[in-house]
This record gives sequence, C-alpha cells and structure tokens, in this order.
Amino acid sequence: MYHMIVNPSSKSGFGMRKWKELKSLFLKKMVTYNVQFTSGPMDTYKCIRKLTGGSFTLPLKIVVLGGDGTLNEVLNGIQDFENTVLTFLPTGSSNDLARDLKRTSDPEELLEHLSDSSPFEMDFGAVRYKGGKRRFIVSSGIGFDAAVCEESLHSTLKKVLNLFRLGKLTYGMIALKLLIQAKPVSCDLWLDDSDTPIHFDRMLFCAAMNHKYEGGGFMFSPEADDADGYLDICLAANLSKWRVPFLLPLAMKGKHVGKQGIYNYRAKKIRIKTSSPLPVHTDGEICGHFDSLELTCEEKKLKFL
Repeated sequence: MYHMIVNPSSKSGFGMRKWKELKSLFLKKMVTYNVQFTSGPMDTYKCIRKLTGGSFTLPLKIVVLGGDGTLNEVLNGIQDFENTVLTFLPTGSSNDLARDLKRTSDPEELLEHLSDSSPFEMDFGAVRYKGGKRRFIVSSGIGFDAAVCEESLHSTLKKVLNLFRLGKLTYGMIALKLLIQAKPVSCDLWLDDSDTPIHFDRMLFCAAMNHKYEGGGFMFSPEADDADGYLDICLAANLSKWRVPFLLPLAMKGKHVGKQGIYNYRAKKIRIKTSSPLPVHTDGEICGHFDSLELTCEEKKLKFL
C-alpha cells in the first residue's frame, strides 16, 4: 500500500496531470494506494502527522507528487522516522532535490524506484529560531536567497511562466530586482562548538545546504553530500552589487566557489547572528524574519527511496 500525497496545483496544474498518468499505471500494474490531495499551506503537514501517528501496515510508504515545498511539509509532519519510507515524483517549479538526485517527472521511472526494496538513509537539516523549529531536506538560508523565495511565492509572473515550463526564470528576474534594493547587514557565524565567530561586515546571504542546489538550479555547494553528517555552507559577503549578476551564472555550474566574496564551510552545527532581522527559508518556504539562527544536521534519519 502506497500513501500518495498529491499537490494538484504544483507548477500550474502539472502535478495533477502527472497524477493522472501515474494513476493509470497503478491501475494497469494493480498497485494498491490511497491518495490525499493538498488544498492549503498546512494541509500536507496535518495529513502526514495524522498518517505517521496512526496504525498502518509498516513500513509506511509515502509518495509525494509536488515540489520541494511539498516535500518540506511532509518532512516536518513525519512523527515516526523509523517506520516511514519516503519517495517522490517532482512536479514543482524549482525541483532542486530532484536535480541533485537526478530524478525526472516520468511516472514509469517512479515505479522503478517503488520496486526498490532497499531505501537509503538520508540526512536532513533543522533550523531553530525564536519561537520555533523547522526541518529542511534541501537547504535553509537567511538573507538574499530567502528574500527571493519570499517574493516568488506570491509572484504572478511565476504562475505565467509555469504555463510555459519556464517557472525557474522567476527566481533570476526577482533576484535582480531585490539585489538593487538590498541593504548591507553585518553577520557573525559560529561553526560547531567554536566560541570565536567569523565576522562579515556586509553579508548578502548565508545558505546551509544538505544538497547541492537551491533556488531553481544554483549549485551553491558542489560538494554537499546528503549522507555525510554535515551541512555545507555558502555565504556571500563583502562584495559589490555589480559583481553578483556575474557570479550567479557561475553558480549554476558551481564555478562560483573560490571567487572573491564567496565563502564555503562545512559543519554539523551552525549559529548565525545578523545585525537586523532578515527573511529565513527552509526548502523555499518562508519561516519568518529573524536575526538569530541555529542549524544542525540530523544524520541519516530519513529513509528515502
């Protein structure tokens, strides 16, 4: 039995179209399933909490049709990691997890993954902030990258471009706009148990990466490994705004690493303190605006096909 979580509105209806294809294959292959269609921001989270806290045949096999945001809600709703196995068919706009795992939106390919009897153990991250905590499977960031995510979530342009399968262009266009508006913010960064912070006078953003990509295909951390027990950090600071449009295309291929103003680290625990509150995201979903964060790597806790 597979428990299907379908975001029918992902990528302007692409999720529903792919579900119809997959449903046809399930009927043909006589695969048993139940399905839950998401209808609101917290709908998936509530569904997964109920599902993983109930009495079902174990292991509980959850299949997600949606983007990174839908997967984030699923991850945050899981109560029983020991007896839950997760996999997905990417139908979102950015699909950064799928890009890293080299997964396509082909339902037949998904069926091959479902027949795999040996899930691997994947790390995920957790970010703690004033008044709350949230898990992330791909990345969590503060500053410019989160601001881009925040605006794209409400972008009419994104909906239009999704109709032409060009949704990821939204991020680049919004990024250029917000770059002009960005104001300098200082930042202190602590790695693991160090008492001495690394200081940056003018931070643009800091992203803690469990996977290589975020923001619709930017390879901010080419060496990120989802099963090594570490978060990879990409931090941009002390660089002039005019250089950013030249660095962003390099980041699509991970060629930004080592360039002036780009700092890369690895740690199991990260603390960040900024001079003023900035937007914070987990897998592209906005948590709020904060000036203090603690991020940790939850090692090999998620069972993934």
